[in-house]
Amino acid sequence: RIPVLYEDPKAFDDTELEAKKYDERSLQIATELFYVFSKI
Repeated sequence: RIPVLYEDPKAFDDTELEAKKYDERSLQIATELFYVFSKI
């Protein structure tokens, strides 16, 4: 098991930046996992 750590965007909950920050984190996770799985 390999831990993957990401900064939780919950600090932006109930703000006008909430959707943007969650989308950014989602894209970061998807991009990194795509890279990892493309190598195996």
